[in-house]
Amino acid sequence: MRVWPSRFSDAATAEKYANNPQAIANKVYGGRADLGNTEDGDGWKFHGRGVIQLTGRSNYTVCGQALSQPFITQPELLLEPQWACMSAGWYWNRKQINLLADDENWETMTKRINGGLLGLQDRIDKIHKAMDILAM
Repeated sequence: MRVWPSRFSDAATAEKYANNPQAIANKVYGGRADLGNTEDGDGWKFHGRGVIQLTGRSNYTVCGQALSQPFITQPELLLEPQWACMSAGWYWNRKQINLLADDENWETMTKRINGGLLGLQDRIDKIHKAMDILAM
């Protein structure tokens, strides 16, 4: 209810999905044309994987083509460290996020990655912590 209030607006609805990640993914991501999730089960099959949590049939398709990997038929490849990192780099490049990071434009950067601003302050805090560590 806290993460997706528009999809789980009451306790009864949330309870039906509690402790069932597959059902949650299909409810939240299934049937979303913006993600290319057009087939039953696509929400779960193409849920967030990899360092940057690549999500959706469309992203899995294009990223797989770019990296010459069969992510559509083997989405679990994105759990392997090499492809988890490579897919994040591909997405970062494709969305031109480095320019936003250099300008410390955290809001636009977050929107390009997550589509919204949920958890923005926590993300900013973690970015600043990482920057402090890297500056040492």
